[in-house]
Amino acid sequence: MHRQPNTSAQVQDQAEDAPVTAFHPGQGWWKRSDGTLEFDDTGRLLPDGSPVGPTRPTPLEKAA
Repeated sequence: MHRQPNTSAQVQDQAEDAPVTAFHPGQGWWKRSDGTLEFDDTGRLLPDGSPVGPTRPTPLEKAA
């Protein structure tokens, strides 16, 4: 069976659906049940080790 690779939007949606299993606000990260690590700056580290950059708005986007 051939599967299309996930787009970054699909990966983000899937990661947000997984429940949080460890929460460390003092260290600025939490872990989801799928193995994804999320950080306070909205960046992610996927279970395969791939980084996903922060999705927070830039200063220019905030000013608009």
